[in-house]
Amino acid sequence: MPHIYAILFVFIAIASIATYFVPAGMYERIPGPNGRITIDADSFQFIDASPVGFVDFMLAIPNGLMSAGQVVFFTFMIGGMFMVLHRTGIIEIGVDKLSRRFAHRSLVLIPILMTVFAIIATLIGTQELALVYVPVILPLMIALRFDSVTAAAVALCATTAGFTTGVLNPINTGLGQQLSNLPLYSGFGLRVVAFIVFLSVAIFFVMRYARKVRQDSSFSLMADDEAEAEKRSHFQHATDEGALTANRRQKWAAFATFAFLVLLVYGVLAQGWFMMEMAGLFIIMGIVVGVIAGLNIEEICEGFNKGFRDVLVGAMIAGIARGVAVVLEDGQIMDTLVYGLGNLVGELPSLFSAIGMYLAQLGFNFVVPSGSGQALVTMPIMAPLSDLVGVTRQTAVFAYQLGDGIGNILYPTSGYFMATLAIAGVPWQKWVKFFFPLFGVWVLVSLGFMVFAQATQWVG
Repeated sequence: MPHIYAILFVFIAIASIATYFVPAGMYERIPGPNGRITIDADSFQFIDASPVGFVDFMLAIPNGLMSAGQVVFFTFMIGGMFMVLHRTGIIEIGVDKLSRRFAHRSLVLIPILMTVFAIIATLIGTQELALVYVPVILPLMIALRFDSVTAAAVALCATTAGFTTGVLNPINTGLGQQLSNLPLYSGFGLRVVAFIVFLSVAIFFVMRYARKVRQDSSFSLMADDEAEAEKRSHFQHATDEGALTANRRQKWAAFATFAFLVLLVYGVLAQGWFMMEMAGLFIIMGIVVGVIAGLNIEEICEGFNKGFRDVLVGAMIAGIARGVAVVLEDGQIMDTLVYGLGNLVGELPSLFSAIGMYLAQLGFNFVVPSGSGQALVTMPIMAPLSDLVGVTRQTAVFAYQLGDGIGNILYPTSGYFMATLAIAGVPWQKWVKFFFPLFGVWVLVSLGFMVFAQATQWVG
């Protein structure tokens, strides 16, 4: 496959060409829940065409980078901070101790970690925490004779299973139900069942791949990757060499790292911190932990620089991917696409309307990979439409949840996902080879839930 930059450039070009053929249209924007801006479903009108010209096309990538600035900056900061931690030696010491403890039951870690990550995501709705999980578990997965794909899969598949089913997720379930005038977090029972099914399928796929890699490293999708070979030579020493021990400064540095992680959890859960706050905390964390461990200023700064270089591609991809949506918005055809999807679903027979809603949301997720963004644009249309086509509003919200979630770790337009792959060192093309079978099963499971919800006229 071509380089991911080339793939995204082609997508931007296709979107630009589409602005010459798809009629421009616009919905009126009105205040929504919690001060968010949403659309008036009855206000769509076609407007004068404003196709993307050469200058707008030329600016799509720079504007995309600016629009995705939070993701880009966060990616750089987390890469720099973990490289500083790596230079202190505390990561290697922690990995050494854990890999020795789990050397003969390493597969047990996978369902444990995935369950924890999934529960957090289904309760607070932060798929983006995969960006934090991957650099923490990556050295351990390598030391236990797995690979970088396994580390990425543990974080991405678990958080996606939790986020998608959204048992108490304020980002998709809560907002979707508010926009649809449903009782908050109603439909709890079916969502719990979906959570268990989605997570179980994900654990099965990840464990099956991890077991094969551990038994034969040539099975790894990263077997021919030079950077992967360097990781293996660095971290796979837990059972081959003497145990590592921490000096006094490293012990204090490890304690400080733990304290910062506790502060991070508190900030996310209690203070509503997101990428900018976490990025700022990571800067302070890298400096403080580095000083405590005995690094001088030059070593800390160079640690950040090396970390920045390691995640540069992922940070750039996150911004370039945003260029697709920028072009569709500049050409004023984003709302037209939403309007067309709504009409298409409305023309389906009642039996297939729920399935149509799900497929429409899954497709729209390519251009708007934000859960809240997709809800604010689509649910004001899909909720009243469901009343007309014989689908319950609860089912319409569920179709949005399932359609929004699983595409977030497949589509290259998803910024946090591409940044996570960059931190893991996994090319998008290789991830697709691993993930696509699981994606296919998740789609079939989603269709099954849609059929059940429609057949039972599920109202929660």
